[in-house]
Amino acid sequence: EQASGASMELGQQAQPPPPLFQSEHHLLADMRYLSEIRGNLSEIEANLPSACEILEGDGGSKLYLVGTAHFSEQSCQDVRDVIRQVKPHRVILELCQTRTGILTLDEDTLRAQVADTGLESVRRNARSLGWSGAIMHYLMGRLSACIMDQIGLLPGGEFRAAVDEARGLPFCEILLKDRSIRITIQRTLSKLSLYGKLRLAYCLLFSMEAITKEQIEMFKDKDLLEQLLAELGETFPELREVIVDERDRYMAYQFRSLCKPLFPGVPSINVAVVGFGHKTGIRSYWPAAADPSVLGDCMNVPVAPLSERLFLRTAKYTLIGSTLFLLYLTGRLTYRRILLPLATGIRAMLL
Repeated sequence: EQASGASMELGQQAQPPPPLFQSEHHLLADMRYLSEIRGNLSEIEANLPSACEILEGDGGSKLYLVGTAHFSEQSCQDVRDVIRQVKPHRVILELCQTRTGILTLDEDTLRAQVADTGLESVRRNARSLGWSGAIMHYLMGRLSACIMDQIGLLPGGEFRAAVDEARGLPFCEILLKDRSIRITIQRTLSKLSLYGKLRLAYCLLFSMEAITKEQIEMFKDKDLLEQLLAELGETFPELREVIVDERDRYMAYQFRSLCKPLFPGVPSINVAVVGFGHKTGIRSYWPAAADPSVLGDCMNVPVAPLSERLFLRTAKYTLIGSTLFLLYLTGRLTYRRILLPLATGIRAMLL
């Protein structure tokens, strides 16, 4: 789960030393170089954006946790400011490997993908997520497309800003440390009854109100997309448990496992970029996150009940059969009403 880091010259300065801590021979030189370009962290921390929270790791290591709204220009600027000032060894993103397209695709392609909420996208996703998971993915994509249409901003701008800044730093790694979206969707569906899934689909389809750019910034301290999920969570507690709480635990463990010295006596400096809705949970799990037991069963995907699997399979083949039957009726009607009279008329003319 690691995207490539990058090293490059800073302005007119000399080429930085080789990748961090290849051997003890480079340790003192690298330490001196990093300290020189970073400056005094205590002074820097006093001027960081309010969206940034500092968590202490092992051996003096630190995590700068930046909360963002996924459709906010201000959040993009907050991320850039934090990375430029603290010059971290690692930039960690609330993304999984499946969602790397949000970082690498050009704006037009990304806009087309977000707006692609047709049946073809459901069919493609059904191969990896199953039909229920593909429909859930479609509905969440429709929510993102709705917000994008209202405010004219693409989702994930803060992640792209983080990558741009990280690639301008020497020795900086870019890591993706969110739980797989496949597991999140499958666990969400496993927690809901069939009736609950139908109710959730109805809410996502018909309860979306117009969202303006001003509302995005008004909810900046909560993250609007997470806020909408939280409101749904009042009706569907299972939704909030899987989409927010379990991912808080997962990311807290992943971040804490990285927040350790790079080398004996060399603390690591890390910046994590997450939605505002995850900040409180990650902070609360942080003290216990050093122990893998904090994960619980959040990586397990329960098997759907037999009754539900039978229902979905029956519904699938019923839909296929109904479609074929309608095609048959259409063809038969076309033959009787159009082709047969036409053929009869042509025969009469020839005779």
